[in-house]
Order: sequence, then structure tokens, then C-alpha cells
Amino acid sequence: MRSKANAASGRKAGAQAQKAAFARSDSLKMVAALERKASYDENQKRQQEENNQRLANATERKSQHMDKKRAFARSDSQKVEEAKRSGAWVHVPGRGDEADHSSEGERICQLGASMSWGARK
Repeated sequence: MRSKANAASGRKAGAQAQKAAFARSDSLKMVAALERKASYDENQKRQQEENNQRLANATERKSQHMDKKRAFARSDSQKVEEAKRSGAWVHVPGRGDEADHSSEGERICQLGASMSWGARK
């Protein structure tokens, strides 16, 4: 009878050990899954921040480019107005193959200057 009780006790202890091992294994799997999710969430957040930074950089570059274009246009138009005021300007007839933006089909070029700023290519 004692051996039967010892055998039953051993089986019970073995079953409890298996349950504990399974619980530890399940717990470790759950911890690993949570760590993977946290890592995934961190990567997603980092990628979103990088994308936002790229967008901000692109917007800044576009803004700087537009500022340069506006500055060039102001400079060009100031040269024309200065040439008109000083009387040192001439009308240069536009060629037929160009798209003229003036009503007379002419461009204004400053005399004695390199004329490259007023030429269309």
C-alpha cells in the first residue's frame, strides 16, 4: 500500500511539475510576444518620425527654392526698371519661334551689359 501511495504521490508531483513547466513556458512565450510587439511599435514610431523629418526637410528645401526664384525674379525686374529709368535700354525683337510674354513681342535689354540675363534660350 505504501508503494502505491508513493507512486501516486510521484505521479501527482510529476503532473504538477509539468503544469508548472508549461505555465513557465507559456509565460515566457507571452513575455517574448510582448517584447516583440513593443519593439515593432518602437520601430513604427521611429519610421513615422523619420518620415515626418523627411517631409519637413523637403518642405524646407522647396521653400528655399521658391525664395531663390522670387529673389531672382525681383532682381531681374529691378534690372529692367533701372534700365528704363536710366534710358539705357533697347527693345530687342522676339524671334518667331519663341513664346513672347510682352504685348509688343519684344524684350528689354540693358545696353552695355552682357545681355545674357534678358535673352531667352
